[in-house]
Amino acid sequence: MAPRIAVLGLGLMGGSLWRRLAAEGYPVTGYDLDPATRAAARADATTMSNPSAGRIVDTVPAAVADAEMAVLGVWVPDVENLMHQIHETGFGGILTDVTSVKQPVQDIIDRKYPGTRWIGGHPMVGFSRQGYTSSRGDMYEDCPWVLCIDEDAKPASTMRDWLFLARIFTSIGARVVPITARDHDEAVARISHTPHIVANALTLNAAASPLGHLALTLGAGSFRDSTRVAMSNPDRTASFCSWNSDALADELDQLIARLSQARSILRSGPNPTEALRSWLWPGHVVRSAWPPEPDDEISFPASVSSLLELGRAGGWVREVNGTQITGVRPSSIPLR
Repeated sequence: MAPRIAVLGLGLMGGSLWRRLAAEGYPVTGYDLDPATRAAARADATTMSNPSAGRIVDTVPAAVADAEMAVLGVWVPDVENLMHQIHETGFGGILTDVTSVKQPVQDIIDRKYPGTRWIGGHPMVGFSRQGYTSSRGDMYEDCPWVLCIDEDAKPASTMRDWLFLARIFTSIGARVVPITARDHDEAVARISHTPHIVANALTLNAAASPLGHLALTLGAGSFRDSTRVAMSNPDRTASFCSWNSDALADELDQLIARLSQARSILRSGPNPTEALRSWLWPGHVVRSAWPPEPDDEISFPASVSSLLELGRAGGWVREVNGTQITGVRPSSIPLR
Protein backbone atom coordinates (compact mmCIF):
# COMPACT_ATOMS: atom_id res chain seq x y z
CA MET A 1 0.00 0.00 0.00
CA ALA A 2 1.31 3.47 -0.90
CA PRO A 3 2.29 5.58 2.13
CA ARG A 4 0.05 8.45 3.17
CA ILE A 5 1.80 11.79 2.69
CA ALA A 6 1.10 15.37 3.78
CA VAL A 7 2.46 18.39 1.90
CA LEU A 8 2.35 21.51 4.07
CA GLY A 9 2.73 24.60 1.92
CA LEU A 10 1.56 24.59 -1.69
CA GLY A 11 3.82 27.13 -3.36
CA LEU A 12 5.91 26.35 -6.41
CA MET A 13 7.74 23.42 -4.84
CA GLY A 14 5.07 22.10 -2.48
CA GLY A 15 2.34 22.50 -5.08
CA SER A 16 4.38 20.71 -7.73
CA LEU A 17 5.11 17.86 -5.32
CA TRP A 18 1.43 17.54 -4.32
CA ARG A 19 0.43 17.40 -7.99
CA ARG A 20 3.01 14.76 -8.89
CA LEU A 21 2.38 12.53 -5.86
CA ALA A 22 -1.35 12.58 -6.58
CA ALA A 23 -0.72 11.77 -10.24
CA GLU A 24 1.41 8.79 -9.18
CA GLY A 25 -1.44 7.49 -7.00
CA TYR A 26 -0.04 8.35 -3.57
CA PRO A 27 -2.75 9.29 -1.05
CA VAL A 28 -1.51 12.84 -0.50
CA THR A 29 -3.08 15.61 1.55
CA GLY A 30 -2.24 19.24 0.87
CA TYR A 31 -2.45 22.25 3.14
CA ASP A 32 -1.61 25.92 2.68
CA LEU A 33 -2.07 28.88 4.98
CA ASP A 34 -3.61 30.90 2.15
CA PRO A 35 -7.33 30.17 1.57
CA ALA A 36 -7.11 31.19 -2.10
CA THR A 37 -4.30 28.67 -2.68
CA ARG A 38 -6.33 25.94 -1.00
CA ALA A 39 -9.34 26.80 -3.17
CA ALA A 40 -7.25 26.69 -6.36
CA ALA A 41 -5.76 23.32 -5.39
CA ARG A 42 -9.20 21.89 -4.57
CA ALA A 43 -10.42 22.96 -7.99
CA ASP A 44 -7.41 21.29 -9.63
CA ALA A 45 -7.97 18.09 -7.63
CA THR A 46 -11.35 17.59 -9.30
CA THR A 47 -9.67 17.49 -12.72
CA MET A 48 -7.00 14.94 -11.81
CA SER A 49 -7.05 11.48 -13.34
CA ASN A 50 -7.26 10.10 -9.79
CA PRO A 51 -9.20 12.75 -7.83
CA SER A 52 -9.32 10.61 -4.69
CA ALA A 53 -5.49 10.61 -4.43
CA GLY A 54 -5.11 14.34 -3.83
CA ARG A 55 -7.15 16.17 -1.22
CA ILE A 56 -6.90 19.58 0.44
CA VAL A 57 -7.63 20.37 4.09
CA ASP A 58 -7.86 23.60 6.07
CA THR A 59 -5.59 22.92 9.06
CA VAL A 60 -2.20 21.42 9.85
CA PRO A 61 -3.64 18.84 12.29
CA ALA A 62 -6.05 17.61 9.62
CA ALA A 63 -3.21 17.34 7.10
CA VAL A 64 -0.94 15.19 9.27
CA ALA A 65 -3.65 13.20 11.07
CA ASP A 66 -3.17 9.96 9.10
CA ALA A 67 0.13 10.72 7.39
CA GLU A 68 3.24 8.55 7.58
CA MET A 69 5.41 11.40 6.36
CA ALA A 70 5.07 15.16 5.95
CA VAL A 71 6.90 17.58 3.69
CA LEU A 72 7.38 21.18 4.82
CA GLY A 73 6.96 23.29 1.68
CA VAL A 74 7.67 26.67 3.28
CA TRP A 75 10.50 29.20 3.43
CA VAL A 76 13.16 28.86 6.15
CA PRO A 77 11.70 31.62 8.40
CA ASP A 78 8.38 29.75 8.50
CA VAL A 79 9.84 26.36 9.42
CA GLU A 80 9.88 26.95 13.18
CA ASN A 81 6.21 27.98 13.41
CA LEU A 82 5.10 25.09 11.21
CA MET A 83 7.18 22.63 13.23
CA HIS A 84 5.50 23.90 16.40
CA GLN A 85 2.07 23.21 14.91
CA ILE A 86 3.12 19.73 13.81
CA HIS A 87 4.70 18.98 17.19
CA GLU A 88 1.48 19.99 18.97
CA THR A 89 -0.38 17.22 17.11
CA GLY A 90 1.95 14.51 18.45
CA PHE A 91 2.92 13.53 14.89
CA GLY A 92 5.47 10.72 14.92
CA GLY A 93 6.10 10.17 11.23
CA ILE A 94 8.99 11.18 9.01
CA LEU A 95 9.51 14.88 8.35
CA THR A 96 11.42 16.49 5.49
CA ASP A 97 11.48 19.86 3.77
CA VAL A 98 12.32 21.65 0.51
CA THR A 99 14.17 24.70 1.89
CA SER A 100 17.28 25.99 0.14
CA VAL A 101 19.55 25.92 3.22
CA LYS A 102 19.99 22.85 5.34
CA GLN A 103 22.29 23.34 8.35
CA PRO A 104 20.33 26.23 9.93
CA VAL A 105 17.11 24.19 9.63
CA GLN A 106 18.84 21.12 11.06
CA ASP A 107 20.03 23.26 13.99
CA ILE A 108 16.44 24.37 14.70
CA ILE A 109 15.25 20.77 14.73
CA ASP A 110 18.12 19.57 16.94
CA ARG A 111 17.66 22.43 19.41
CA LYS A 112 13.87 22.56 19.71
CA TYR A 113 12.64 19.15 18.57
CA PRO A 114 15.26 16.54 19.46
CA GLY A 115 14.28 13.01 18.55
CA THR A 116 12.24 14.16 15.54
CA ARG A 117 12.49 11.83 12.54
CA TRP A 118 13.94 14.59 10.40
CA ILE A 119 15.70 14.19 7.03
CA GLY A 120 16.54 17.53 5.41
CA GLY A 121 15.71 17.79 1.72
CA HIS A 122 16.08 20.22 -1.16
CA PRO A 123 14.94 19.69 -4.75
CA MET A 124 17.28 21.68 -6.98
CA VAL A 125 14.81 23.38 -9.26
CA GLY A 126 14.01 27.03 -9.49
CA PHE A 127 12.06 29.57 -11.47
CA SER A 128 11.78 33.31 -11.21
CA ARG A 129 8.02 32.86 -10.76
CA GLN A 130 6.70 31.51 -7.48
CA GLY A 131 3.42 30.33 -6.00
CA TYR A 132 0.91 27.57 -6.60
CA THR A 133 -0.18 28.92 -9.98
CA SER A 134 3.36 28.28 -11.29
CA SER A 135 3.52 24.71 -9.96
CA ARG A 136 3.77 21.78 -12.37
CA GLY A 137 3.42 18.05 -11.94
CA ASP A 138 6.47 17.31 -14.09
CA MET A 139 8.84 19.73 -12.37
CA TYR A 140 10.85 17.07 -10.53
CA GLU A 141 11.62 14.83 -13.51
CA ASP A 142 15.43 14.31 -13.53
CA CYS A 143 15.71 16.93 -10.78
CA PRO A 144 18.63 16.61 -8.32
CA TRP A 145 16.91 16.15 -4.94
CA VAL A 146 19.22 16.47 -1.96
CA LEU A 147 18.47 14.20 0.99
CA CYS A 148 20.79 14.95 3.88
CA ILE A 149 22.50 12.31 5.94
CA ASP A 150 25.07 13.04 8.65
CA GLU A 151 28.43 11.35 8.83
CA ASP A 152 27.76 10.48 12.48
CA ALA A 153 24.22 9.17 11.91
CA LYS A 154 23.89 6.32 14.39
CA PRO A 155 20.40 4.83 14.72
CA ALA A 156 19.41 2.22 12.15
CA SER A 157 16.04 3.97 12.04
CA THR A 158 17.70 7.02 10.48
CA MET A 159 18.86 4.95 7.52
CA ARG A 160 15.40 3.33 7.23
CA ASP A 161 13.77 6.76 7.12
CA TRP A 162 16.32 8.01 4.57
CA LEU A 163 15.69 5.01 2.31
CA PHE A 164 11.91 5.47 2.70
CA LEU A 165 12.15 9.02 1.39
CA ALA A 166 14.62 8.10 -1.33
CA ARG A 167 12.21 5.45 -2.64
CA ILE A 168 9.40 7.99 -2.87
CA PHE A 169 11.40 10.74 -4.56
CA THR A 170 13.06 8.40 -7.06
CA SER A 171 9.60 7.05 -7.87
CA ILE A 172 8.57 10.52 -9.13
CA GLY A 173 11.64 10.82 -11.34
CA ALA A 174 14.07 12.72 -9.09
CA ARG A 175 17.79 12.05 -8.81
CA VAL A 176 18.36 11.69 -5.06
CA VAL A 177 21.72 13.14 -4.00
CA PRO A 178 22.98 12.06 -0.54
CA ILE A 179 25.15 14.70 1.15
CA THR A 180 25.59 16.32 4.55
CA ALA A 181 23.79 19.53 5.43
CA ARG A 182 27.05 21.49 5.52
CA ASP A 183 28.22 20.17 2.15
CA HIS A 184 24.85 21.14 0.70
CA ASP A 185 25.05 24.70 1.99
CA GLU A 186 28.57 25.20 0.67
CA ALA A 187 27.64 23.79 -2.75
CA VAL A 188 24.46 25.85 -3.18
CA ALA A 189 26.31 28.99 -2.13
CA ARG A 190 28.38 28.44 -5.28
CA ILE A 191 25.78 27.43 -7.83
CA SER A 192 22.57 29.07 -6.58
CA HIS A 193 23.04 31.85 -4.04
CA THR A 194 26.06 33.53 -5.64
CA PRO A 195 24.30 33.68 -9.06
CA HIS A 196 21.39 35.52 -7.43
CA ILE A 197 23.73 38.18 -6.04
CA VAL A 198 25.63 38.44 -9.32
CA ALA A 199 22.46 38.66 -11.43
CA ASN A 200 21.24 41.62 -9.42
CA ALA A 201 24.66 43.32 -9.58
CA LEU A 202 24.84 42.86 -13.36
CA THR A 203 21.33 44.27 -13.77
CA LEU A 204 22.09 47.34 -11.67
CA ASN A 205 25.44 47.82 -13.39
CA ALA A 206 23.73 47.85 -16.79
CA ALA A 207 21.15 50.38 -15.69
CA ALA A 208 23.31 52.68 -13.54
CA SER A 209 24.86 55.01 -16.10
CA PRO A 210 23.84 57.89 -18.35
CA LEU A 211 23.55 55.25 -21.11
CA GLY A 212 21.45 52.89 -18.99
CA HIS A 213 18.34 53.14 -21.18
CA LEU A 214 20.41 52.46 -24.29
CA ALA A 215 22.18 49.52 -22.63
CA LEU A 216 18.88 47.91 -21.63
CA THR A 217 17.49 48.40 -25.15
CA LEU A 218 20.54 46.63 -26.59
CA GLY A 219 20.40 43.82 -24.04
CA ALA A 220 19.99 40.41 -25.67
CA GLY A 221 20.94 36.80 -24.95
CA SER A 222 23.94 37.35 -22.70
CA PHE A 223 22.10 39.88 -20.55
CA ARG A 224 18.91 37.79 -20.43
CA ASP A 225 20.66 34.52 -19.48
CA SER A 226 22.97 36.05 -16.87
CA THR A 227 20.29 38.10 -15.09
CA ARG A 228 17.20 35.84 -15.16
CA VAL A 229 17.17 35.18 -11.42
CA ALA A 230 17.19 38.91 -10.67
CA MET A 231 13.44 38.63 -11.38
CA SER A 232 13.05 36.35 -8.35
CA ASN A 233 11.15 37.59 -5.31
CA PRO A 234 13.68 39.81 -3.44
CA ASP A 235 12.18 38.80 -0.09
CA ARG A 236 12.82 35.13 -0.84
CA THR A 237 16.32 35.76 -2.19
CA ALA A 238 17.31 37.91 0.78
CA SER A 239 16.00 35.22 3.11
CA PHE A 240 17.92 32.24 1.79
CA CYS A 241 21.09 34.27 1.19
CA SER A 242 20.99 35.56 4.76
CA TRP A 243 20.47 32.08 6.21
CA ASN A 244 23.57 30.94 4.30
CA SER A 245 25.53 34.16 4.81
CA ASP A 246 28.90 32.72 5.88
CA ALA A 247 29.24 30.29 2.98
CA LEU A 248 27.92 32.89 0.53
CA ALA A 249 30.34 35.60 1.73
CA ASP A 250 33.25 33.15 1.28
CA GLU A 251 32.14 32.40 -2.27
CA LEU A 252 31.81 36.09 -3.09
CA ASP A 253 35.38 36.62 -1.85
CA GLN A 254 36.58 33.97 -4.30
CA LEU A 255 34.49 35.43 -7.13
CA ILE A 256 35.78 38.95 -6.49
CA ALA A 257 39.34 37.60 -6.61
CA ARG A 258 38.66 36.01 -10.01
CA LEU A 259 37.10 39.21 -11.34
CA SER A 260 40.10 41.16 -10.06
CA GLN A 261 42.34 38.84 -12.07
CA ALA A 262 40.34 39.62 -15.21
CA ARG A 263 40.49 43.35 -14.51
CA SER A 264 44.27 43.19 -14.06
CA ILE A 265 44.64 41.35 -17.37
CA LEU A 266 42.54 43.94 -19.19
CA ARG A 267 44.74 46.73 -17.79
CA SER A 268 48.01 44.90 -18.35
CA GLY A 269 48.87 46.35 -21.77
CA PRO A 270 47.67 47.28 -25.23
CA ASN A 271 46.89 43.70 -26.32
CA PRO A 272 45.68 41.44 -23.49
CA THR A 273 43.96 38.96 -25.85
CA GLU A 274 46.11 35.89 -25.16
CA ALA A 275 46.19 36.40 -21.41
CA LEU A 276 42.43 36.95 -21.34
CA ARG A 277 41.88 33.87 -23.49
CA SER A 278 43.85 31.79 -20.97
CA TRP A 279 41.71 33.21 -18.16
CA LEU A 280 38.48 32.42 -20.03
CA TRP A 281 39.36 28.94 -21.29
CA PRO A 282 38.90 26.86 -18.07
CA GLY A 283 35.41 28.25 -17.53
CA HIS A 284 34.53 27.51 -21.14
CA VAL A 285 35.65 23.89 -20.74
CA VAL A 286 33.68 23.30 -17.52
CA ARG A 287 30.49 24.99 -18.76
CA SER A 288 30.61 23.18 -22.10
CA ALA A 289 30.64 19.84 -20.25
CA TRP A 290 27.73 20.77 -17.95
CA PRO A 291 25.37 19.25 -16.96
CA PRO A 292 27.22 15.99 -16.32
CA GLU A 293 25.84 12.99 -18.14
CA PRO A 294 25.19 9.63 -16.42
CA ASP A 295 28.22 7.37 -16.66
CA ASP A 296 28.74 4.27 -14.52
CA GLU A 297 25.75 2.60 -12.86
CA ILE A 298 26.68 0.95 -9.59
CA SER A 299 24.86 -1.19 -7.04
CA PHE A 300 25.74 -1.36 -3.35
CA PRO A 301 24.22 -1.96 0.09
CA ALA A 302 23.18 1.31 1.73
CA SER A 303 25.49 2.76 4.35
CA VAL A 304 26.26 6.31 5.41
CA SER A 305 29.81 6.17 4.07
CA SER A 306 28.88 4.67 0.71
CA LEU A 307 26.04 7.14 0.18
CA LEU A 308 28.20 10.15 1.04
CA GLU A 309 30.96 8.89 -1.23
CA LEU A 310 28.45 8.73 -4.08
CA GLY A 311 27.06 12.18 -3.36
CA ARG A 312 30.42 13.92 -2.96
CA ALA A 313 31.47 12.49 -6.33
CA GLY A 314 28.45 14.21 -7.89
CA GLY A 315 26.52 10.96 -8.17
CA TRP A 316 22.91 10.22 -7.39
CA VAL A 317 20.56 7.41 -6.40
CA ARG A 318 18.39 6.11 -9.22
CA GLU A 319 16.54 3.32 -7.39
CA VAL A 320 16.12 1.87 -3.90
CA ASN A 321 15.23 -1.78 -3.49
CA GLY A 322 15.07 -2.69 0.17
CA THR A 323 18.49 -1.67 1.45
CA GLN A 324 20.14 -2.03 -1.95
CA ILE A 325 21.03 1.14 -3.83
CA THR A 326 21.31 1.59 -7.57
CA GLY A 327 23.45 4.67 -8.04
CA VAL A 328 24.85 6.61 -10.96
CA ARG A 329 28.23 8.25 -11.18
CA PRO A 330 28.42 11.23 -13.55
CA SER A 331 30.73 11.61 -16.50
CA SER A 332 33.92 13.42 -15.60
CA ILE A 333 34.08 17.20 -15.93
CA PRO A 334 37.58 18.78 -15.91
CA LEU A 335 37.38 21.07 -12.88
CA ARG A 336 40.77 22.73 -13.32
